[in-house]
Amino acid sequence: MGLILGLMVGVSYASYLYYRHVFSKITDTSADRLAHRIATLSKLRLEEFDVAITDLEKGVDDDILFITQTPYVPVNNYRRSALRMAKTYRDIYPFSSEVAESLKDIQRIEIFNCDSPLSRLVKREEEKRPWKRVRSSPGR
Repeated sequence: MGLILGLMVGVSYASYLYYRHVFSKITDTSADRLAHRIATLSKLRLEEFDVAITDLEKGVDDDILFITQTPYVPVNNYRRSALRMAKTYRDIYPFSSEVAESLKDIQRIEIFNCDSPLSRLVKREEEKRPWKRVRSSPGR
């Protein structure tokens, strides 16, 4: 009986420690993201647009590198979709050769099925440079 009780207490305590560790990391990540968003919003409100864009660009590149270079974590459909968006964006606004290398095997989005900010950005770039076309879906 004591062995079973000890086992239950041990499992409960281990579960508590695991819960605390995992949610502590998630909470730290959220706090970090919050601090960066406040800093970026402050720069935008101060009309420091170039600085804010540069900070956001660096964050995008950090995320791209993290997703593409994390070992033992497979790229699932959600991550692949985000990386395709990143590839499409980075084809318009290149930023770092390291990121370009990380995205070399990722296909950019060629057909847009909705009117998203990225699709509007691609469309604007097509109008500026008609020789560099990205196909859009019919009727768009």
